This record gives sequence, C-alpha cells and structure tokens, in this order.
Amino acid sequence: MAGAYAVRAEVTRASRKLSTGVIPLAVAPRVTSITPNPAARDINGDVGLIVACTPQVLPEQRVALVFADREVAVAARAAATDPLTFAVIGAPALTKAVASLRVDGVESLPFVRVDNPPRYVFDEAQKVTIT
Repeated sequence: MAGAYAVRAEVTRASRKLSTGVIPLAVAPRVTSITPNPAARDINGDVGLIVACTPQVLPEQRVALVFADREVAVAARAAATDPLTFAVIGAPALTKAVASLRVDGVESLPFVRVDNPPRYVFDEAQKVTIT
C-alpha cells in the first residue's frame, strides 16, 4: 500500500543475528488517470473528479488530491477503492494544472521518464483542466 513505513533488515550469520537501524520508506501512489478531463464546473462552480491510482487505497488511509491552491479530501469509502472520488467545491478554472495524490502524507510523483531524448517530463495523467 502507498504510505510511509519504517523498515529494518535482519540478517543471521553463523547463528548471530545482526540488524540495521530503522529507516523511513515512502511508497508513493501512482495516478493513472483523472476524469473527466477537461471537467466542466456546474452552476455552483463545483466539479467532481475521479482519480484512478495504483495501488488501491484502504478506507483507513488519509487521502487528498492536491492541485493549484487546493487540497481536496477524498469522498468517504467503506472498502479498498480504485478509483477515488473528489468533490471540488468552488473549483478554479485551470488548464493542464499538475495534480498529485497524497496518501498518508506521501505524494505521487508528477513526472515520468521519456526516452528520446532521455529526460523527465510532467505526467499527462496527472494534469487536470477545469473549465
């Protein structure tokens, strides 16, 4: 699952146990799509967004969609869910704004590596347009 963890390794050599110190490990979620995109605001200026991600998010995990000047909490869910639903109240008009998914304090990485030429670019799956 995505989130923050503390890990430690233990090794047994000649019946003697050795262990490392505890180190932090952040497992980032990966956004695979945001729909609808573009998303049209309703008469009140609100919009609903559906975010598909991997791995699935457990109901007890804290989840938010972060973009522009917003941090929007996920809609309540009773089971491991993919996709996730977000209601953006008073949504701003945006064009290809980079969005990230935050799960238990760990944010998705908004870029991908492309090969020709080798470089990193913002992930189109993590951009959102709101009209």
